[in-house]
Amino acid sequence: MHMSKPLVPTLAALSLILGSGLAQAATQGTTGATSSGSSTLSIGKLSNVQVSAIDDIDMGDWAFLATDMIGTDQICVFSSNTTYQITFDQTGGNFLLEGDATTDTIPYTVLFTGLGVPAMATPGTPITGQLGNPLDPSCLGVLNAGYTVTVAAADFNEAEADNYSAVLEILVEPE
Repeated sequence: MHMSKPLVPTLAALSLILGSGLAQAATQGTTGATSSGSSTLSIGKLSNVQVSAIDDIDMGDWAFLATDMIGTDQICVFSSNTTYQITFDQTGGNFLLEGDATTDTIPYTVLFTGLGVPAMATPGTPITGQLGNPLDPSCLGVLNAGYTVTVAAADFNEAEADNYSAVLEILVEPE
């Protein structure tokens, strides 16, 4: 009794099978009174985004705040397919300014303003349905979005004397 071995494709055969993603459809002309051929044209558009023109926000040094402290930053959001979502986050999952020398923290809020409806940010939760500049990654020099950071006067005034800071993470993704 003869047992046949299972077929095991060679690396070259696999390469031909897997590497043929887009079939080549070009045809060549033949010799004659006329000759014609054809060429398949293709281009791919990527769904890319870019956030730029981000600046640090320094709200200064104060002993006491009579009103809430507000800091803003205007940014550029490019989105090749126009719509995007933006997520504001901070390590630890809360918007907190942390003391350098103490364990004290001061909470803050983030309000996003883009070409869509302004929205309060929740750490780690995307704000969807935003409109970006689809023409140029530098937004043609026109900043098209921004965010406002607010520190409540009551929270600031209750904190211990220290220098407080946080790294606000901004993630932009295509929709």
